[in-house]
Amino acid sequence: MVHKKAERGALVQTGLRLEAEIFDRLRSGGRGLSDEIRDRLERTFKEDAIDPVTRELCAGLLNIAVRLRSDFGSDWHASLWAHKAFVAAIVQRLAEYAPPERPSLTVDALFDPPETIGRLRERDDRREHSYSGLEAAQKRRSAGKLSARHIRAKKGSDDE
Repeated sequence: MVHKKAERGALVQTGLRLEAEIFDRLRSGGRGLSDEIRDRLERTFKEDAIDPVTRELCAGLLNIAVRLRSDFGSDWHASLWAHKAFVAAIVQRLAEYAPPERPSLTVDALFDPPETIGRLRERDDRREHSYSGLEAAQKRRSAGKLSARHIRAKKGSDDE
């Protein structure tokens, strides 16, 4: 996320003291130290704008992903079993955050079902942002489907 000076506006020079380990980690990214620090600060400002419960949920899912990596020996997106475990963990965690049921008819009932709205917002997000890991997973899944169709087609022709 390299920014051009024109996009940033006027830059102000500051002095900053860092622990040597943090300094080394920032420099190891292959980008300029200033760009790295600015981008990381900008990211935390965006995260701070998110409500605390959503930030808490994200932190919990990160913790669960780490535990599942230990359990399955691979990341949740690299193993079918780890993926299934992660989905179950997400569903469980989200269920715990559910607000109480409201017995009376509310404005919510006048809109599309929430699942439809959720799927629409997920697709909107994919159109507006690039997720390289998601794109790679979609390609792997498509390649797997093509291979499965080829195997079924071949098996069908062998049976004749």
